[in-house]
Amino acid sequence: MAKLKKLKAKVEQHPQYKTPRRIYDLEIKPSKKNPAQIAEAWLKKIVPDLKIKPDLSQLKFDKVKESILGRHVLYQQYHEGRPITGAWIRVDIDKDGKVYNILNDLVPEPIMTKTKKAEGKRAALAVAPQPLSDEGAEARALEATGAAKAKSAEVLERELVCFPHKGIPTPAWKVVVKTTGPAAGWKVYLDAITGDALAS
Repeated sequence: MAKLKKLKAKVEQHPQYKTPRRIYDLEIKPSKKNPAQIAEAWLKKIVPDLKIKPDLSQLKFDKVKESILGRHVLYQQYHEGRPITGAWIRVDIDKDGKVYNILNDLVPEPIMTKTKKAEGKRAALAVAPQPLSDEGAEARALEATGAAKAKSAEVLERELVCFPHKGIPTPAWKVVVKTTGPAAGWKVYLDAITGDALAS
């Protein structure tokens, strides 16, 4: 069982990043502040363990969800202005204002530094090192899923994100495609530099 530097709690380690994946059974007192303030204060305390920027500038507050267990504060992680797919942290707070669980899927800062190096290598290997346009992303997504052969295909969503390919946030197009004849749906991630399909 892993440990935190400034907090007594039980910790499960992230298998890939070796940072806390789950923090629970925290030995702390409840707070009268609002959920977002409570969550932010605790994130700043565990920043060294999460290995993210101390000012939390990589995180963007998303929402506070209510449940029978209390309130759940969610933050999405960003890299160079783009959301990182699957990179979230959730702080669970009971009805007395006490944090009882933190669930972490953030990408640590040391991994972020590998992104630029990886981009340079991919650009050097790309046949056409021009960034993939949004129209190009749609065409590649339809091709990658076989949706171009369907009776009708529709692109429902297209967004420039960072996709953690092999653990490294990679600039990518997220394209959501729906088809009829046959009826199907896909979410495709395409490398924004090479156009290669990273996941679907």
